[in-house]
Amino acid sequence: MEEKIVDRVNADDAVHSADEKPSLGDGDHHPPTYDVAILNTDYEGKPTEEELATLRRVPGKLPTVAYLLCAVEFCERASYYGCAQIWTNYINRPLPKGGNGYGAVPSGSQATQGALGLGEQVANATSQSFNLLAYCLPLFVGYLADTRFGRFNMIFWGVIVCGVGHVLIIAGGAKPLMENGTAKIPFFIGVYILAIGAAMFKPNVSPLLLDQMTTHVPKVITLKSGERVIQDPEHSTERVMLWFYLLINIGAFMSTATSYSARNVGWWLAFLLPLILYIPLPLLLIWLKPRLVHHKPGGSDLPNVIRVLGHCMRNGGVFRIGRKGWWDAAKPSVIAAKGLTPETHYNEAFVEDVKRTLQATGMFCFFPVQFWNDNGIGSSANFLGTMLTGNGVPNDVIGNFNSLSIICLGPVLNVSESFDEAPF
Repeated sequence: MEEKIVDRVNADDAVHSADEKPSLGDGDHHPPTYDVAILNTDYEGKPTEEELATLRRVPGKLPTVAYLLCAVEFCERASYYGCAQIWTNYINRPLPKGGNGYGAVPSGSQATQGALGLGEQVANATSQSFNLLAYCLPLFVGYLADTRFGRFNMIFWGVIVCGVGHVLIIAGGAKPLMENGTAKIPFFIGVYILAIGAAMFKPNVSPLLLDQMTTHVPKVITLKSGERVIQDPEHSTERVMLWFYLLINIGAFMSTATSYSARNVGWWLAFLLPLILYIPLPLLLIWLKPRLVHHKPGGSDLPNVIRVLGHCMRNGGVFRIGRKGWWDAAKPSVIAAKGLTPETHYNEAFVEDVKRTLQATGMFCFFPVQFWNDNGIGSSANFLGTMLTGNGVPNDVIGNFNSLSIICLGPVLNVSESFDEAPF
């Protein structure tokens, strides 16, 4: 199906030129994301100041493609966590004595499923290096998507790369390879290929999802009940992201099935189940492509952000970070006044934007502390679980309680949105 350029409507035409309009498949006809400048123009249904202060706010209708993209994320996360949550035992523990040779334990045994027998240090190092790649590479991959390849293309090729990784990981569950000690070769290659593929997928799917939203400006509408409300794009974004993260954690719960499969049947089935969920993704993405809103790569501000921080570090001083005047060192006017090489890549306003952005993200400074505890406790619980009496329950199933709690609370948070604008 051939893609086309869709005409913007009303005020949107006043703030975008024709070459900035994203393409849209023939299967959908809603306008793409509006620029913030449209809020300063008149458009149909624009609320007055009084209406903004008094009317209840509701989310807009979510397009079908938004739910399908959430389903794509569900399959990807199910395949990701279905492997990543269980391979600690595969690496750490040897093949159980008296088992079936595929890593499963004998019936009624308190032994732990395993394969390579490389120990806790190697198992922990593998998981941590895998996470390092999967969570750090998105910074680079997101830059490539914004500047050269586009979000959808990066997602699609990330899916293909992950598929190759899954096939190699399954090969690591082959009985002859585990018996002669060579299973580690395809397994470790597959693990790091999977990390690269996940890094290609991860930073692009949520922005592509938000590109599909049909509500871009607050608008007064009348419900069937006769109540006049404001259809709020912020509420629409909150609603779709709640569904997005709910399905992520439902997918993450897939590791329960893979844990029991590894213990009772073998690693070949535990690693095969995530791939089975993964197989439909390329076909679903091909079907979705002409029905999605696509934004052409328009460049990235990441290099300019690095330039701003570099000027501040060199001329403002590392020990003055955050103090008054520290950001001024990156402003082109200040650089020129000092007789340094003029900075022409950005303007004064961009420095202020970077300053506000980093101030707003200061809350993320708490995340490293949270991850130290979360990752440390998670690994320790897995290793300690190998010494406990399980009576058939895999030791690594305890890691699923995080996902389970989010699955239970996700719908509650979704429903609680209706109380946000309540008068009491």
